[in-house]
Amino acid sequence: MMTTDLNLITDPLVNGLVVEASAGTGKTYSVAALVARELATREDLRIGDILITTFTRNAAAELRDRVRARLVDTANQLRTGEVDANDLLALHLAAQTEQVPSFIKRLERAAVEFDQSTISTIHSVCTKVLKTAGIEIVSDGDDDITKRIIAEAVNDQVVVEALAGRVWE
Repeated sequence: MMTTDLNLITDPLVNGLVVEASAGTGKTYSVAALVARELATREDLRIGDILITTFTRNAAAELRDRVRARLVDTANQLRTGEVDANDLLALHLAAQTEQVPSFIKRLERAAVEFDQSTISTIHSVCTKVLKTAGIEIVSDGDDDITKRIIAEAVNDQVVVEALAGRVWE
């Protein structure tokens, strides 16, 4: 696998991105900044079009919080003109003065539509895709699905037995 340093300001995202690094190296910061950059600069992109996956529920919850906070914070910095000197993305966006109103509008729209985002575990994304395709799965982590599938199987068996003339008393 080829590895390179990522420039959060200039590197284009084409067909997605995989961020792989050790703990504490800024993965969450980088993902949140890239999401904010793409949403601010692309009229055609909505928060619901972006898929962000990670391995654990805790990491997914942190990513959701940080991405949303980044959208709101960047919009606020651009709106007030009080841009953090250490925030390279906000500085880059603020320097494009004619585009700032559009950036603010898009970031605020993303914050309002944030519930449409998909930021979750890989397993959750796969389960959602399978359900969308009409496929049920049994998961150790989802007792409701397991119970429902078992109940449906038992119910189906009762119907089969009844139609075959074997009814339990």
